[in-house]
Amino acid sequence: MGATPFHRSILKIRWPRHFDKPTNMRYDGTQDPQEHLTAFEARMNLEGVGDEVRCRAFPVTLAGPAIRWFNSLPQGSVAGFSDISRAFLAQFTTRIAKAKHPINLLGMTQRTGEMTRKYLDRFNDECLEIEGLTDSVASLCLTNGLLNEDFRKHLTIKPVWTMHEIQTVAKEYINDEEVSQVVAANKRHSDYNQPRQQVYQQIAEKGILTKPRPLKDRTGGNKSLYCDYHKGYGHQTQDCFNLKDALEQAIRDDAKTRSTKRRQEPENDDHGLTIINVVTTKNTAPKSRSAHKKDAKVLAISSSPARSSKRSPTISFGPEDHWFDEVPENPPMVITARVGTGLVKRILVDTGADSNIMFRNVFDALGLRDADLTTHQHGVIGLGDYFIKPDGIISLPTSVGQGQGRRSIMAEFVVLRDSTAYNIILKRLECFLLT
Repeated sequence: MGATPFHRSILKIRWPRHFDKPTNMRYDGTQDPQEHLTAFEARMNLEGVGDEVRCRAFPVTLAGPAIRWFNSLPQGSVAGFSDISRAFLAQFTTRIAKAKHPINLLGMTQRTGEMTRKYLDRFNDECLEIEGLTDSVASLCLTNGLLNEDFRKHLTIKPVWTMHEIQTVAKEYINDEEVSQVVAANKRHSDYNQPRQQVYQQIAEKGILTKPRPLKDRTGGNKSLYCDYHKGYGHQTQDCFNLKDALEQAIRDDAKTRSTKRRQEPENDDHGLTIINVVTTKNTAPKSRSAHKKDAKVLAISSSPARSSKRSPTISFGPEDHWFDEVPENPPMVITARVGTGLVKRILVDTGADSNIMFRNVFDALGLRDADLTTHQHGVIGLGDYFIKPDGIISLPTSVGQGQGRRSIMAEFVVLRDSTAYNIILKRLECFLLT
């Protein structure tokens, strides 16, 4: 026997009588070594073998550069499987897949014209690559990326869904979307160039066609005259007049439903979201005159004209209307942003803030739960220079803008039990990333 990396104690071990060698496992140095090692150990656990047999079996799974590496190990250097696994991971460490961050999910948006079923498949595949992903973050990112307005608005009725709940709800909207696509395609081709039987097969399982009356068998035993729609013999599906009428009725019903939805639903991209204006705590102390002045300065630079089809009259102010002392040289920036499933107003962008701050009242208004929080290791100095222990931290998708101009990031917020004139304090860096 030539030189081998195995110690003499391993070479003495014989294969168990009914041991199934893992010849169907192959690692050639191009895949993730951690995944291969995990799969190998699971296989050995199933076989119920000890450390020495694992050592002997592992080279059987190697090929190409990987087996050449193993054969180049110093003679007698492998005395246990821990020696192999440690050296194996060190050698192929560059092939270890890097763990993805939940922020990757913000890039998973539904493409224009992409069916919701395909988008969910892509989103679920991406979720599998992210370690420690919580349902709260996954559901919020999914809602943020959806273009299917009906589905997205349904998901905003509560802040957190489990992925299992989303998959269950999605079936209804996916079916409606696919049925509408088939019906619309046939509406565009009113002469029914597409075979009627083919159209029926595409939407048979969707449950939108009325159930026909049973056929009376007048075929005289001719089993070639079968109608899929009637589930009986008498004529072929392509020649079924009842099916033609049912398809035309489905087209009319779909057009009516879409017209009703367009009349009832506003165009606003944020329709259905929880709107958070100013959240205050109970028994809040009255504000001082200086605090009111501070709010007035903020309001002076944060208000924007409402959109209207009518031209608003011009309003001017003179020196007599200047009821506060002075405007700061660098007035604060106050914005409105979509945070999680809520549209949060009065967000202060603070150039000196080290963290993004969300006050507890806003956290509760968004319908979030303590279970969504992770521990924050450090305290925070409050607005009155006193120490505050945070309730925890939470990562939420945050976005500004509408439609194609929307910009999103995954922002981490420290949740505090305190109250100010603002709902959230946002770091300048986050605002820069959003713009």
